[in-house]
Amino acid sequence: KTSGETGFYSSVVSKHAVQNGFVYEVKLKRKLAADAANRIYFLGYPYDEGSLPADKQWVDGYYFEYTNALGWAFGKTDDGSSTNLASASSHAIVPYDWNTLTVMIQGDKVDLWINGSGVAHLTVEAPREAGFVGIAMEKTVAEKSPLSVDYAKLEYTTTAPYPIK
Repeated sequence: KTSGETGFYSSVVSKHAVQNGFVYEVKLKRKLAADAANRIYFLGYPYDEGSLPADKQWVDGYYFEYTNALGWAFGKTDDGSSTNLASASSHAIVPYDWNTLTVMIQGDKVDLWINGSGVAHLTVEAPREAGFVGIAMEKTVAEKSPLSVDYAKLEYTTTAPYPIK
């Protein structure tokens, strides 16, 4: 848990870098903050030359996030600048309760699931070959708004964990 700073992100990063071709799954819950991002990063780098950008998002990598307002987004961060590549709403999200975000990346193909329900099958240009995985939260309310994590697991596999959308 972290109380974080309002207007900023807080994150954790795995100890070891990973290579493209895996399934990354994280079960997490956010008690407050309807519009705040609850995010996982993959094939990314949290900082460059020893420091995070001003808002404390990761410098490079892909992200998959949801909000308690039933929205999700997939995007890419390059040199501290984020671009959403896909977003929508999903009734698979359980607001203020446990939600499982799952991503499978195989080459330039990215599949995304929320609670086992496929939300996107995408192709990315010039996919990253390696990087770290991690978990992040955006703090948008003054009250304590912790992000709880039940588990995070990574598996190198070519087998989808759920049906592909």
